[in-house]
Amino acid sequence: MFESFRLLGAELIAATELIPFYDKFSKLVSLPKRAKMKNASTNLIALSNWISVEHDKQLGHILKNSQELADNLGFVLEPGERINEETINALIK
Repeated sequence: MFESFRLLGAELIAATELIPFYDKFSKLVSLPKRAKMKNASTNLIALSNWISVEHDKQLGHILKNSQELADNLGFVLEPGERINEETINALIK
């Protein structure tokens, strides 16, 4: 999984560079903005890091980055699918 998440993160960035006129095209077909794609890539790399270690804050960081990844890519999480921020922060502290 470590390498898979990192590869996906790199592919997200590559996609924004390979699609001609990405900034304009993304508006036409409702793709995430370039900055959101970069943030999503960062979330994938963070997930790869947190999945591969054992740490008392591991679960909190995995939840945080998973939810941020979904937000950055424009996925809709239903209220029952989202862990509230207070819970995540308590797991991280």
